[in-house]
Amino acid sequence: MLIALLAALIVGACSSSTSSSSPTASGTIAVQTDSPTGEEPTGDQTAEPSGSDGGGNGNGDGVGSFFPTEVGGVTLVARDQDPRDALGTKQTARRLLRQLGTSYAEISTADARATSADGDRVRLVGLQVPGAPPAKLLREYLRFLGAGNRGKKMNVGGKQVTRIPGPNQGGKKTFRYVYARRDAVFQVQTGSRPLATQILRELP
Repeated sequence: MLIALLAALIVGACSSSTSSSSPTASGTIAVQTDSPTGEEPTGDQTAEPSGSDGGGNGNGDGVGSFFPTEVGGVTLVARDQDPRDALGTKQTARRLLRQLGTSYAEISTADARATSADGDRVRLVGLQVPGAPPAKLLREYLRFLGAGNRGKKMNVGGKQVTRIPGPNQGGKKTFRYVYARRDAVFQVQTGSRPLATQILRELP
């Protein structure tokens, strides 16, 4: 009788140990993602302009710090500009500032120009207005450029841009690809769609 009782106790202990080490029914492991929902970050969740923590790459000190330094073999060196030189002082520039509730002293402007090995010219322009809503910033900037209703919305380089006609360069037609990200607006001007795509892909 005593031997049978001891055998029963040993079997019960083994059964309990096996049960506690077995996997759960789901067999999954919880992994924390960068986005709380497990989806790709969008909108304000991504690195964007506004202050030194906005994801700049060191190309200049102001909005030019968000410019890529090299794209497809083309070196882009940002030039921080005096806003009065970049925008001018005519009525259209003054209206832009008035509509955005800002002044020349509060904004940041930058410009970069280069020519590819194939002879394609490119110009990159940036304007940052601290605190400006992106939709209003884009609307007023396009108005400043005199785009009117000529803009065509499209996706280029992963960015939702408005494409408007640009000036002819050496007899070649160019386009301006414009979009706003948080409190900054960017313009890529070139006659090369592939080059525009590469630059837009590198911008925030």
